[in-house]
Amino acid sequence: MTVGPLPPFLARAIVRAWPGPPRGKTERLTGLSDAEWRKLAALFPRLGDDPGRDAARARRTFTFVAWNELSRRRPAPKWEPAPPPSAPQIFLTAHVGSLRLLRYFLRSAGVPAATIVDETHFGNEAHARANRWIDGRFPTAFPHRFSSREPHRLRAALRRGSLLAAIDRVHRPPPGAKDHSARIPFLGGTLEIELGPLRLARLAGVRARPVFITAPEARLTITVGDALPADETEAAREFGVLLDRVARAAPADFDGYTHRFAAGPGAL
Repeated sequence: MTVGPLPPFLARAIVRAWPGPPRGKTERLTGLSDAEWRKLAALFPRLGDDPGRDAARARRTFTFVAWNELSRRRPAPKWEPAPPPSAPQIFLTAHVGSLRLLRYFLRSAGVPAATIVDETHFGNEAHARANRWIDGRFPTAFPHRFSSREPHRLRAALRRGSLLAAIDRVHRPPPGAKDHSARIPFLGGTLEIELGPLRLARLAGVRARPVFITAPEARLTITVGDALPADETEAAREFGVLLDRVARAAPADFDGYTHRFAAGPGAL
């Protein structure tokens, strides 16, 4: 799970020396085949001339540098500009980098944080082992996860710690369910996001703040935005501005490309 603590410069040198993953591993690492990535590059030229291999390399690089940092007693990722305050709040992110690893780094910085997930994320023994490993290094009594289907528990949890949610929409709501979403400008098009976590922040009386984790140039970077306005429309716009900047700086780390592609070119 971890390669042991290495000096940051050595970790980056090792990553740069790695050969790119063979094309046959592109789909296993990224969820899309090399041919699908090339179609995607027609929509997002920023992905480059060889997007499949670049994305696979980015996924492998991100995992390497993230676990290497967590293997330290005092992880030192690049916080931009600084770790967030530890007061209970809702952190809003997107499918960029790794939601679970972002939670780990928040906890390692002394910020009790749990992710809001759906029921399919419970019962994974590999995740449970990683959670126990993190608890041994950065102990906290706050749970790792809460179900999105239990809003009463979410509000109660915000009296003890913070919650983390990816709000770029991946799944459509079931027929008949209320649709709490909005479209924001993103990469020259629009991106659909969930407004539920913003409403939860308002009802719970806490601030909402964007946070993203990427590894541009093999340097683990956690971008922390300012607290968002109470107005949902303005908050969604400010979230999109920061996400756009992060995605442009490390496009292969943005898993949301996969979701937009799966929904069809018209989704963005």
